[in-house]
Amino acid sequence: MSKRNKITIITPESEALKRLRYKSELSLRDLSERMSYSFSRIYQIESGKENISEAYIKKFLSALEISWEEWNLELEGSDEFYELRQKCKKLVDEIEPKKLELLYGLLGSFCLNKN
Repeated sequence: MSKRNKITIITPESEALKRLRYKSELSLRDLSERMSYSFSRIYQIESGKENISEAYIKKFLSALEISWEEWNLELEGSDEFYELRQKCKKLVDEIEPKKLELLYGLLGSFCLNKN
């Protein structure tokens, strides 16, 4: 474990790891099972409390079947709407169930009109 675990330093790498995990629709626990790492260690890495080794990145990419090229694109910040998506997810988590059903219908109609 890193001696840095009391200090948080969010790096482009830690942000990219988290984005890729979200895009793969994996929880921290799911990822920990795939990688044979503890849930808490993965959390520490994603939250900037532990240094990220190249070996960890390689194992992460292998577990998610992501190429090194895709990693580099993500690292460059190819998802310009990532932060906005995260803010929206936080708001959705706060909506009461009946309103959530209405929101789902509204979002669904946007997606259908998109095509």
